Amino acid sequence: MTYCFVIAHITGTYHIQGEHLEVAPHEKKLTSPNITITGWVSRAEALAKIMSSDIFLFPSAWESLSIARMEVMYVGKPCVVGTADGNRDVINTGKNGFVCSTKKEYVDAIQELLDKPELANKYVRRAHQDILDTYNVRVMEKKYRRLFTKLGV
Repeated sequence: MTYCFVIAHITGTYHIQGEHLEVAPHEKKLTSPNITITGWVSRAEALAKIMSSDIFLFPSAWESLSIARMEVMYVGKPCVVGTADGNRDVINTGKNGFVCSTKKEYVDAIQELLDKPELANKYVRRAHQDILDTYNVRVMEKKYRRLFTKLGV
């Protein structure tokens, strides 16, 4: 088992039962010195944090289309994501990242990426290629044009 120092940067805001909160009720419990909760940050700051990270952890269970996840796949960070529909549509465990639903799955996925850099690199290359081949604006535009033409729209 590899032991490392992990720094977690948590950005964004929180939504609980439809209520928008700048500070999560559990934030005071996250007091470890290696955890930073920033709230919303500028795009430049978010990109800087992404580029200095080793793994993109996105445990969201409800955000279906994450532009951040797509950007991270493009710039080459391995993804460990939650079970939101959009995550399951784009990330395939064993191919280009990990989709996790339990704490143990998250821990195991992160540990595997840290222990096996060649596996992390394989997933990063596949995820980047998936963005180029499938999830970019030009490809999506062509697919929609074909679909709308087929539907007679």
